[in-house]
Amino acid sequence: MSVKSSKRAVTIAFNALKEQITETEALLTTWKKDTSKRDLDAAVEHGSLLNAKVKTLESATDKLEAAVEGDAEMDDAAVANAEDYMTKAIDLLGQTNTARDKMAAQKDILLSKLPAQDSSRDKAPKQLPQGVAFPKIPRFKGDKGSFSSFWTVFEEVIHKADLSNVIKMTHLQNYLEGEARELIRKFRVADENYELAVEVLQKKYNNKKRIVIDLHDALDSLKAKTDAVKDQRELLEQLQVVIKQLEDHDQTLDILMVQKSIIRKFSRQIQERLYDKKLDSEEDEDWTIATLITDLEKVITKQEKLNENLKANQESRHQSEKKANSQRPQKDTKGSSSENPKESKKWCVYCGGKDHYSDGCPTVAVKDRLSHLKQAQRCLRCTKKGHSKAECKVVMVCNYCKKDHHRSLCTDAETKRSGENAAKDKQERLHATAIGEKKGDQGSKESSIATTVATRGYIPTLRTSAQNPSNGEWELISTMLDSGADQTYLRKDFAEKWKLPNEGTETFNLRTFGSQDSKSITFDKTTIRIKKGKRTLDMKVLVSDNLAGRVWKARLTKDDLEHIVKKKMDINKDVFEDVVEPQLIIGCDYLSDLMIGNMITLPSGVKLIKTHIGFTTMGRRDQKKDPSESKEDFERHLLMAVKEDLQIEYSIQAEDDQRRDTIMKTANEFTGPMTEEKSLAIKETDEIFDRTVEKREEGYFVKIPFKEDHPELKDNFGIAIKRLQSVVRHSSNEVLGMIDKVIKDQLEAKFIEEVDPSEDSEGTLIRYNHHQPVLTPLKNTTKCRVVIDASSHHRGEPSLNDVIRTGDTILPDIVHMLDRFRSGSFAMVADVEKAFLQVFLHEEDRDVTRIIWLKDLQKPATKENLVYYRYTRVLFGLNISPYLLAATIRHHLKTHPNQELAQEILANLYVDNLILTSDENFEKLKNLYRDTKGIFNEMKMNLREYLSNSEQLNNFMDEKDKAEHKEMKVLGIEWHSSSDTIRMKCDYEDHEKLSRRTVSSDVASNFDPSGLLVPLFLKLKLFQRQLWNGQYGWDTELNEEHSQTWMELIESIKGYQVTLPRQIILKNGKNWIVTFTDASQDATACAIYVVNEKGASLIFGKSKVKPLK
Repeated sequence: MSVKSSKRAVTIAFNALKEQITETEALLTTWKKDTSKRDLDAAVEHGSLLNAKVKTLESATDKLEAAVEGDAEMDDAAVANAEDYMTKAIDLLGQTNTARDKMAAQKDILLSKLPAQDSSRDKAPKQLPQGVAFPKIPRFKGDKGSFSSFWTVFEEVIHKADLSNVIKMTHLQNYLEGEARELIRKFRVADENYELAVEVLQKKYNNKKRIVIDLHDALDSLKAKTDAVKDQRELLEQLQVVIKQLEDHDQTLDILMVQKSIIRKFSRQIQERLYDKKLDSEEDEDWTIATLITDLEKVITKQEKLNENLKANQESRHQSEKKANSQRPQKDTKGSSSENPKESKKWCVYCGGKDHYSDGCPTVAVKDRLSHLKQAQRCLRCTKKGHSKAECKVVMVCNYCKKDHHRSLCTDAETKRSGENAAKDKQERLHATAIGEKKGDQGSKESSIATTVATRGYIPTLRTSAQNPSNGEWELISTMLDSGADQTYLRKDFAEKWKLPNEGTETFNLRTFGSQDSKSITFDKTTIRIKKGKRTLDMKVLVSDNLAGRVWKARLTKDDLEHIVKKKMDINKDVFEDVVEPQLIIGCDYLSDLMIGNMITLPSGVKLIKTHIGFTTMGRRDQKKDPSESKEDFERHLLMAVKEDLQIEYSIQAEDDQRRDTIMKTANEFTGPMTEEKSLAIKETDEIFDRTVEKREEGYFVKIPFKEDHPELKDNFGIAIKRLQSVVRHSSNEVLGMIDKVIKDQLEAKFIEEVDPSEDSEGTLIRYNHHQPVLTPLKNTTKCRVVIDASSHHRGEPSLNDVIRTGDTILPDIVHMLDRFRSGSFAMVADVEKAFLQVFLHEEDRDVTRIIWLKDLQKPATKENLVYYRYTRVLFGLNISPYLLAATIRHHLKTHPNQELAQEILANLYVDNLILTSDENFEKLKNLYRDTKGIFNEMKMNLREYLSNSEQLNNFMDEKDKAEHKEMKVLGIEWHSSSDTIRMKCDYEDHEKLSRRTVSSDVASNFDPSGLLVPLFLKLKLFQRQLWNGQYGWDTELNEEHSQTWMELIESIKGYQVTLPRQIILKNGKNWIVTFTDASQDATACAIYVVNEKGASLIFGKSKVKPLK
């Protein structure tokens, strides 16, 4: 089934299900008023009807998805349009679940109210009881999508009733309208005509079994509104509904591709937590769809609990700080000299003021700041000089709107600030609290509270598992190691959350630093159990309202990471966090149970301490190794409560990011503008190619240009075998046979060769690559292409493409090529057969191109049934392959004696498509055919599919070189060689609902690189601009007026086609170029004509709509 037919089927099924949902909701409202057996029968019927409609829609969507996947020539706009259809179907299926749940509940209520003998629902009503009104039967107007809904109700109420056919025929006519009524109008009302009328209706309008595809499309289209946990939860619930329906329809979802698709729908944070959970699991089994959903449920639930804990802690801390602030005496700032003005970090980039930050500048308004930064040549992200925003390496987002610009440019800032509490309570943060006990004057216990801010002297923290006694499960918590505290403390909200037992109290006299007075504080006592390696540790702890707040962690340098990897150290997960918020502070009473005592100094100067839970970081960086850190940059570890200014903190973090980038820069790393860096990389790749390319008797041999010092490349065998099993499991015998034929043909042609893994030598770089079939049934040559996936990799490891350098895109401009195609009396086109496989791969690099296939297609993909191959030629699937092909041809043409023809080929070869034109006589045309054939033969490449507008030349060519058809697409444009004309068309597909998305898709759907149809499309662009006034979202349905306008515009050009002569440029004569330009308030346009003895012809056109702003 074609994509267009599949979309039509989805629309029909969609409308039918939508109408059925509406009717079901109406009946549910009616049933609340009274109860009868008729209602129970109707409930059963409507429940069955809903299920049937769901299956129909799912099947239609499934077929649409299959049609899209099978059409290799669909462009991005057409694919996006098809995806819109599937998205709408999924949304409607979500509504269906609600209706079905309500229907099931109503059936239970009706059953409970009716006598037992009335609960039978198996028999259809044979006649309606006298005096009872007919249930509402929907009217059928000829819409195929609603026929099933209409007929199901009509059949149960009228068709199966004990009525004469004349009465049934009368009712049938009464419930039909429009086209459907006209269809049976030819039948007179008679007993013998009723069955005939029904048969005619069934034949024309009945269409079933379409729902599985819709469910698959629903699964693909589901996505979360935002990365917020509540939206992630909503996404999971929607997925569970769709997956349950697919499983009810016996659909197998335990496929790696489906699982990866589901995982990618969630936020990066959820994905990381999910993979962490998988890596931490002792089981080495793959996910099933059930275990994946279970793990997602646990991860999201855990994140919800974490958010609750953080929220509760923040509220508790805010209340405590607010109370403390209210009791703090006011300072006399007039005579105060405790603050050193030199230590102020406030500075405004706009006015230079030192009493405020840039986002609070009273001199330069927000609307004027963008132009101010541009004039000063400052970065729009970090506001520093010396680079643009595109070159900025600072990772920073706006504090107010979270977008990619400096906070001082944010138009939402004033709104955000006005909603904040003016008091500074919300900016105050109390960090780590360490309690040290000592004997007081009267023999009581007295302690000091040490409170720290995030400093360059980093505090050691550990992430470990603690047992939640309320459910018995082990959950991850963050702990801080504090040698200055003689006891261990647990956060109060955490203890309450886990319902830890209260084991009494203990009272201390506490004196804060700088104060002569002490006060008495009482702590609750409890016990918590944590894991230390493979053992557990029960700790008696004191419960405190507040602990450490946020603790900043040391950012490891590249040298640090390399040292850790080289030494194979077991690093605790907390080390890789930027900031942690400990729930537990471990004092000296239990430190010795965790710490092993081994300390290692990293290259940056940061220390690693070995514990039973892995290494953690502490200490400070070595200033000698980081001279960029000035003394003033350090925040001090103070034994007092301090205020944390978040704005300063973000500024320091940005500076740290820049400093870290500088530290991690390698000796060979380029730090100039991106364009220069790319140009240098391309030049180096060209040099590697020229240095390593070899011409042998068999052809050209090239090497893969690997990056210098690339990460270790593992063999990838696990992924390759799993994906092979997936291909075998989900491909028909016909498709497997096509793949097998391709592989055997390549083996016979020596494009691949068999290898024995048992003979692999140590040190050889080996990579197994997943491959999959791409079916192109409409192509005249290759119907099935085996494509290698060189981008597959395990999590945290590089793919094959990741370790290969990039090359230049050696392709001529497509518009220029089309212009040259339209010159000359004669045109000749040809295609390089299996172009990539004509370039040999150097023997040293072949083992990274290994693939796995089956010995016997009738047996499963087990180890005994596997055969191993590697490519001997450049394979399609490597990012570098197009470059290697183009560079090889370029290298050969540079040294060819016929440089005139060589340069013409180079300028008119687009990947593997050659287009040449000529004004010469037949003899010269023959030579052109022979010479091009010969040049590519020298490279051991075969030019085929030759086609010319010269019948004499076509007849002269060898049969094996000729194209099968006289019409073909040349760079996407239809060319009819017999008449030597090109044809341009305007084709548009119908949409069930119009929106900004469908309009944009239609505007971009017609391929016209030379702009020959620009006059037709300008009105569409002007209409498209109207939709960007803020009235519509991307998928919001257009109102009636806009929909009507758009349909009229489309109808005015739909189906338009024009045939134009191919040759409009004289290859050897005089041509004049005439350009017209015009502008209005709405648009600008230009038209370029070529004028010669053949007349005047449009060669290029372009229009641009004026932006709204």
